Amino acid sequence: MFAEIYYAQINIPSIGKNLLGESEYQWLTDSLQPGEHAIILLGNGYSFKGSGYVRGGIFDRIQVLQNNEAISFRDLDHNRVTDIYLEDAPRFREMSIFTIREHHAFNPGADWELELLIRRQIGAIDSTFTSFKGSYHTLEEYVDRPPVIMPEPELSLAQQVWQERNLEVIILVILILVVLLVLFLQDVLVKYPSFLHNFRHGFLVITVVYIGWVLGGQLSVVNVFTFLQAFMSDFSWDLFLLDPVIFILWVAAAVTMIL
Repeated sequence: MFAEIYYAQINIPSIGKNLLGESEYQWLTDSLQPGEHAIILLGNGYSFKGSGYVRGGIFDRIQVLQNNEAISFRDLDHNRVTDIYLEDAPRFREMSIFTIREHHAFNPGADWELELLIRRQIGAIDSTFTSFKGSYHTLEEYVDRPPVIMPEPELSLAQQVWQERNLEVIILVILILVVLLVLFLQDVLVKYPSFLHNFRHGFLVITVVYIGWVLGGQLSVVNVFTFLQAFMSDFSWDLFLLDPVIFILWVAAAVTMIL
């Protein structure tokens, strides 16, 4: 066995209290500032600490990786562990706690990796380097996650147009339904010629002024040719749905012609 290393996020209460005991875990949490986290490393074989941190204050054999960011440790981030609280725990030659400071964008609820960097001397001045990575996934029962808010689906251009002209569409549909109601009830309404006469002229004014001038709902033969040209090529409803008023009027015209 070249290297045997166990690692965990030690400031998670269930893990920290099991490995350190209540008093040591309390000391650890008291020493951590808001936004700081701690991991524990227990190892035999190849030393994960090395001796570089003694000379330069940097642990050059281990680092934590998350979201393409490498988090390294200095001597001030390190604390030795003298004993493990659990009974019958295996014996380790090296036991250390490393603190991830608040200036690192570390997310304790997301996956991360521990990387062991290894250097081997192959000559008087030549060396070869390699590394091994181990992933870490915090168990779901140890993490309180905020509810996932699904983003609203992106609307197409036609849907955006209909949403923006929602009020105009509602008013136009109501007017068309009124006309259809009058058509169906014409046998009753002809008994009231004065009302029918005034209604007809009033509705014609609304049609010209509001539907024709304000909404721009003026049907023409150009719309027919556009439909025929689209029908003979790659037909798409999006072309016609971009103008809700014209689309509704053409549907109403088709229905009334059938009636």
